[in-house]
Amino acid sequence: MKKPIRFLLMIAAFVFCLAFVGVNLVQAENTPGKNPWVHTYVYNPYVKAKDVQVSNLPAVYTNANGLFEPEGVALDEGQFGGNFGVVITGLATGSTARACFDFPTYRYGWRGAVYMYSDGSWIPLRTTISTSYQNPDIWACANYVHNGTYALVIHYTGSSH
Repeated sequence: MKKPIRFLLMIAAFVFCLAFVGVNLVQAENTPGKNPWVHTYVYNPYVKAKDVQVSNLPAVYTNANGLFEPEGVALDEGQFGGNFGVVITGLATGSTARACFDFPTYRYGWRGAVYMYSDGSWIPLRTTISTSYQNPDIWACANYVHNGTYALVIHYTGSSH
């Protein structure tokens, strides 16, 4: 085989691989900064993640201090962390994703979890917190989320790391 044809075939194979391999990160629309992001486990071009101001999330009220809190969550369990929740759509039945929220106050005594809005109330999900002394970014992530509305809910514990 001539060298130019072999070179073109290698380029074509590389481009083909790039079309099917890659990070399945769904960029949330209208996201300033690092909050939130959604990772699909299986590539699906129809999955959308849309940021929603916490004031526009369902079942939200403003407390006496002007902070937005999820209705149905106990007062000592917290307020929304960050400015945005995320609405995920387009996941096929049985498919799941990972939803993550920037959690910079974790090192200063704040704790929390990713919550899902379902049937008129906010439900806490099993949440992992990523921390590293080498990396200042801290993320609160819920695995195996479905289509729906999600947000980070935080509360102050007074103890810092």
